[in-house]
Amino acid sequence: MIKGFNRQEKKAIIAILKFIIHADGVIMDNEIAKFNELAERKGFEDFADVFNEVDREVRTLDDLRGVIAAVTSETHRNDILKYAVEIALADISIKPEEAQILKLVGKEWKINITALMKGK
Repeated sequence: MIKGFNRQEKKAIIAILKFIIHADGVIMDNEIAKFNELAERKGFEDFADVFNEVDREVRTLDDLRGVIAAVTSETHRNDILKYAVEIALADISIKPEEAQILKLVGKEWKINITALMKGK
């Protein structure tokens, strides 16, 4: 999935996942495992650099909106959101706080989260 992503798209996926993982105030081992799996994907050799950049620059929901606004590829938007749903489901169910982040991104990108989750 990451192969072919530009830096802005990489920043977006990391930022979205960080917000989802931290949303409910509990960081689960499964969430960390999925996040680490992302870091090891081909094409994400610069994960640590991008992660640190996101850590410095993306602290609020407004910051997150700015990062996701820079993602223009519809295919990459869908890929990012699918992975975000996987992370949210890593702790068995999507918590309301996680759903808020998914809805925010879906609204910004005009993607129906429910349809995405059903594979449509």
